[in-house]
Amino acid sequence: MVNGKTPRFYSIIKNSLHTDHSLLADGQDIEVAGIEVHCVLTPGHTPGSMSYVVNGNTFFPATR
Repeated sequence: MVNGKTPRFYSIIKNSLHTDHSLLADGQDIEVAGIEVHCVLTPGHTPGSMSYVVNGNTFFPATR
C-alpha cells in the first residue's frame, strides 16, 4: 500500500509516500543501529503488513 500499487477501501483511496523509502521483503534481515531485525510478512488487516523479530528473540507484531 505504501507504494501506491495496492488500493485501500475498494479501489477508492491509494496511499503513497513522497519521500525516499525502501520496501522490506518477507524473510529479509536488516540491521538498524547495530540491532538485527528479521522481517515477517503478516497480511491480515491490510495487505503487506509486516511484523519484526528483533535480535532473534523479541517479536513485534503488525497492529491495526
